[in-house]
Amino acid sequence: MKRLNLRNIPSERLSQRVFYVLVGLCVVVFGLFYMVGYDIPYVFNPDITAPMFTGVVLDTMYVLFLLALACAIWSAIKGFSVSGKSNGTENNVPYRAISYAVFVGTAVILLLALLFGSSKEMVVNGSLFANKFLLKLSDMFIYTIGILLFLAFAAVVFGSTRYYRKR
Repeated sequence: MKRLNLRNIPSERLSQRVFYVLVGLCVVVFGLFYMVGYDIPYVFNPDITAPMFTGVVLDTMYVLFLLALACAIWSAIKGFSVSGKSNGTENNVPYRAISYAVFVGTAVILLLALLFGSSKEMVVNGSLFANKFLLKLSDMFIYTIGILLFLAFAAVVFGSTRYYRKR
């Protein structure tokens, strides 16, 4: 059997295969969630359903989140260690400064969103949820996603108007 050498596979092909595997995994997990045992009533409140594969969906999301976090940390460490060996510019683009700005900017957005997130108690599935840290943490992720999506959209609009700005 031929041994798989990841160093010889182009990064585009490798990332494409990883993407297809993750999409396939998510399709299978969510397919099981919605198609098998979805209408099972909740033991303590029969008005609410408790799908059979809820735990599998949650565990899959936890694993994917931890993998994404590990990849982000590994990528940041590797990127900073590689960029530390050169002058930080390539083709007159200050990539080291951009890298540091993105890293620090994302950390600042996360911190500000955590500080300004609401910890107001909520009623979830008929019961009161009052864990202040988890409420602030979920608000942090929601606000950060919104802010980063807006910034990405603004960057695309700014980049697409380059030809109009040069005239």
